[in-house]
Amino acid sequence: MNVIRYYSTNIYSAELPKLLAELDKTCFEKDKMTEREWEKFFKHEKNFFLVWAKDNETKALVGVALIIFGIAGIAYLYSNAVLPSYRKKGIGTELLARRISFIKNIATKIQTHTRANNTESTRILKASGFIPIQYVIDFYGEFEDGVLFELKLKESGRT
Repeated sequence: MNVIRYYSTNIYSAELPKLLAELDKTCFEKDKMTEREWEKFFKHEKNFFLVWAKDNETKALVGVALIIFGIAGIAYLYSNAVLPSYRKKGIGTELLARRISFIKNIATKIQTHTRANNTESTRILKASGFIPIQYVIDFYGEFEDGVLFELKLKESGRT
């Protein structure tokens, strides 16, 4: 079994949009962002934190997850992508755990959306303490409903 190493940063680099677009292409059937869309994303989202996973043997990027920090102490989990050949190995769960660990003393709550029919994502979120708080019709487009999940942290968000 290959060893997976985890990394994190809040510093933008020029190669990031291309890497994320390539990962999106492989990971998602829908909602794939292009390199240009990722460039626009980072142009507007300055307050982010990125966690990613690499295969230590092949040096391949195998998973990535973003946090966006919003107003009123809310952190939003954006994009959780793991290559299909690396799924069901705990990488998505570890990416989530690392984001929660980073956020827990900064925000008062964490929110994220997932497709209503994504049972694996729903299972992982619930196992991590998230609760569904809103069903959103057509969130991902026509006939693609979503569910907003939330994890409440410390009241103040700071220690």
